[in-house]
Amino acid sequence: MISKIIEELTKSVKTVFPTYKNYLSRLPEKASYPCFLYEIGLSRNKIENYFTQKKTLNIDIIYFNSRDIYTTENFLQKLETINKLEKEILSKYYLEVNNKKLSFNYDITENDGQSLINLKFIMYTKNYVETDNCEEEMKEVIIERKR
Repeated sequence: MISKIIEELTKSVKTVFPTYKNYLSRLPEKASYPCFLYEIGLSRNKIENYFTQKKTLNIDIIYFNSRDIYTTENFLQKLETINKLEKEILSKYYLEVNNKKLSFNYDITENDGQSLINLKFIMYTKNYVETDNCEEEMKEVIIERKR
């Protein structure tokens, strides 16, 4: 599922910015600028109740702006790119993957002079979770409380 999310995300960005390069996990030494780097952050799985699991996936998109021969960034291009990315993709608050709309929240920050967009996907799955955690002890507590 994560690979499909990344695939659809890069496809969406490539539609809006067809001339920009997209890299996954690592920026090559001779990268082509401007470009986007996608990094998969920590995912978190949590049991909400006996029938539902909550999965959280963080994906960072780092935008590397073009530079001139003095390695000076084009600040206006950076602002225009982030605004266009927000308008065309992020403001929808969902990404369509396998004919399903996966919702996300996002933050845009600055890190080491690069624009960082953090996407947080939250997915719920129906999955019966059967545990042996203190079942007999809990029955005793419930019986004891009823007395």
